[in-house]
Amino acid sequence: MNVIFIDSRGTSAVYGIGSYRRSIVPELGRSKDINLICVTITYSDIGGVKVEPPESTGGYTNITLCFSYRDYQLLTGESANRTQMYVARICFTLIRQLIHVKGGIVHINSKGETELAEVAKEEGFSVVATQHILINGVGGAGQYSSYSTRQWMADLDRRYFSIVDGIIFLSEHTRRNAISLFGYPSQQTTLIYNGILPPDAPVDGLQRIALREQHAYAPDDFIVLYAGRIDRSKGVFDLIKAFTAFAKDKADVKLIVAGGSDYGSLLEAAFSCSGKIIVTGFLSAERLAVIYRIADVGVLPSHSEQSSYTVLEMFGHGLPVIVSDIEGFEVYEDGVHVLKTAFHGNGPKQAEVDITMLKDRLEAMYANRSIGAALAAASGSLVRQSLHASVMMEKTIGFYKHIMKNKKD
Repeated sequence: MNVIFIDSRGTSAVYGIGSYRRSIVPELGRSKDINLICVTITYSDIGGVKVEPPESTGGYTNITLCFSYRDYQLLTGESANRTQMYVARICFTLIRQLIHVKGGIVHINSKGETELAEVAKEEGFSVVATQHILINGVGGAGQYSSYSTRQWMADLDRRYFSIVDGIIFLSEHTRRNAISLFGYPSQQTTLIYNGILPPDAPVDGLQRIALREQHAYAPDDFIVLYAGRIDRSKGVFDLIKAFTAFAKDKADVKLIVAGGSDYGSLLEAAFSCSGKIIVTGFLSAERLAVIYRIADVGVLPSHSEQSSYTVLEMFGHGLPVIVSDIEGFEVYEDGVHVLKTAFHGNGPKQAEVDITMLKDRLEAMYANRSIGAALAAASGSLVRQSLHASVMMEKTIGFYKHIMKNKKD
C-alpha cells in the first residue's frame, strides 16, 4: 500500500504537528506493510526539488518540494483562493513524475492542505487526515475566538470534512464534536493518542546536577518547567499566579518558561516574582530536551488540549507532571500518572485553573520528592506500554487498511 504523508512546513510549527511528524514518519518508514513517501512542502527565495531514497532516510522516500516566495506572492491577493490549488496540482504532477505511484493513501495534517486532498482524490487516492486542532462550539476555532471567526472556521471545516475519507482524532471529545456538530460518519473515524520515542533512560541525580552546573542553575534548586506557547489558553498566566504564591519565602525555587509568543504580557504578569522566573523564548527540540533534564517538575495547566506532546516528552524524560483536569488529559489518572488541578471553564474571560489547588500541588511536590518519583515511574511505564510511537504507527496503518477496504467495498 502506497502512503504519501504530507508535511507542509508552514503549518507544522504549531499544534504539535512537527512533533507528530518527527514521531510517526520514522516508524511508518520501518513498516513492511506500506511504501511510505514523505512529501515536504516549503517556501524559500529559490524553488527546487530534492529526492532522498529509502536507503538514506531509514526506510522511506523523502521528497522536498520548495516553492519560490516570489512565485507564491504573485499568486496571492484576489487570486489567493486559487493559489493553493495551483500549488497542489504542481505537487502531484511532480510526485507522479518522480516516483510513479498510483493509488493508496494521502495523509494530510491540516485544513491548509484541503486543496492537496482534492487533487489527491482526483488522482485516485483515498485521503486520511489527522485532526490536530480542537473543534469547539461553532467549528474548529478555539474558545477565545470571536463568533465570526468561529463561523468562518466552521465553513472551512465543512468543506474539509466533505473531502477526507477518514480522520484520526487525538482526543475523544474532538472526535465526538466532529460527529455531533458536522455529522461526520463515525465509521470513518478513529481515536489514536499521540506517541513518542522516549530517550533510552532519563538522567539520574548526578547527571542532572552536572547539567545544572553547565547552565548556571544551583544544584539544589527546585525547578518548575512550563513548555509551550505563551498563550492564555495554555494556562501559563494561571501558572504565574500560582507560582508567585508558591515561591513566597522560598529562596530555592525557579520557574522556567520555555516558549514564544506574548512575551510582553507574560513579563508584566511575572514582574512581582521576576527574580525567580526565567523566560527562554522558543527553543529547538535539542535545547528543550536539556531543560527537561534540568527540571524537577513539569506543569501544563491548559484550558484545552488534545494529546499533548509536551506532556509526553516530559514523561519520556522522567519528569513528574501537573496538568489541568480537562478532557484531553483523561488518559492520565490523577495521583497515578500525574497530579491534576481543577479547571473552571466559566466562559473565555473567566476560565482558569484553580490557582490555590495548583499552588498546593506545587507545595506537595516540593515538600515530598517521593511523590514526583512515583508519578514519573508510572507515567514512564504508560509511555512504554500505550503511548509509544510504535503503538501509534501500528494503529495508524490499521486505519489506513480500514479506509482502503471501505473504498473497495
